[in-house]
Amino acid sequence: MAIIENGIKNYIIILNYNSWKDTIECVEAVINSSCQNFQVILIDNKSTNDSELNILKYLNGKIEPKVENTFYSDKISARKKRLPYFYYTAKHKLVTRDLILENTSKKDFLLNNYHVLLHPIIFIQTAENLGFAGGNNVGLNMILNSNNIDNNSNVLLLNPDTFISTETLNELQKIEDEFFMSSCAIKDYETPKEIKFYGAYKLFKPFALLQPIKSNKTNNNIDYIYGGALFTNIKTIKKIGLLPEEYFLFWEETDWCFLAKQNDVKLIICEKAIVYDKVGTSIGRGYLAHYYYIKNGLFFYQKHLKQYLFSLIIFNGVRYLNKIRKGEFENARAIIDGTKDFFKKKQGNSIIS
Repeated sequence: MAIIENGIKNYIIILNYNSWKDTIECVEAVINSSCQNFQVILIDNKSTNDSELNILKYLNGKIEPKVENTFYSDKISARKKRLPYFYYTAKHKLVTRDLILENTSKKDFLLNNYHVLLHPIIFIQTAENLGFAGGNNVGLNMILNSNNIDNNSNVLLLNPDTFISTETLNELQKIEDEFFMSSCAIKDYETPKEIKFYGAYKLFKPFALLQPIKSNKTNNNIDYIYGGALFTNIKTIKKIGLLPEEYFLFWEETDWCFLAKQNDVKLIICEKAIVYDKVGTSIGRGYLAHYYYIKNGLFFYQKHLKQYLFSLIIFNGVRYLNKIRKGEFENARAIIDGTKDFFKKKQGNSIIS
């Protein structure tokens, strides 16, 4: 059996880091999609907890799928069977971006023991934490390097703390543009009745202020699409390349979208594709989030918006004073540390092991 098979319409890449419960919920939502022509590529980004073990238990039917929110619990079908999957472990320390992998799964999937999927799940353990871009690029590289790749196939990047509706894939497949990146309509996981925003942002360039787009009539004003639910196709990825890996966390999808626009790729909104978001559970909003956001924002501006770099540095000083005023001293320190490391030219992963 080929790992990447012929005829796959949608590849779903889910990047896990220390959040296996959310990841299982995310996979379950995909499995229960009304569109079944997909292949899930699940990547554990060298978690420091027992994510790898528990995800393997889940794939082998030893952890029963559970949806924490009662709003969705009746939308997930009961399933006690195993899931067909291929499992790869990284055998050597990662020196380059090429993983050395070992296929350790059984290939004989008996229908009476396994939940039926058109295409088996691919589960990959990385050799080190590669960050958001590097982790997702493991999946993208696997797709692009396959002999069976179809240029008309699509890719959906999903954060593990998201949950797609049953019709999301069907709605996304209706996009007819040749080169595109599309957002989804984002609803809050806990209060899902109204659309929170349309998964895309306008960047107020002088101060790096992100303005979420709350109208589906503003396709021409999109600066970047939320990387936690970003839909594109193989043609677009081949045209603009993989996600930039110099950031590790934050601003990488912004860079990717800026590169896309420079290459005449449309940034659009698919308003009927619904994604429920748990709002920041993947990385949180503490020191790490502030540090990488500040540092990588400066690197992004140096690369794409150099004319605004000085004004951004000044405004980050205002951000620092505001954190001090609120008593958020750790976050204030993160702003200082991120700025220092920008001037020291410390790109990529500066902190997380």
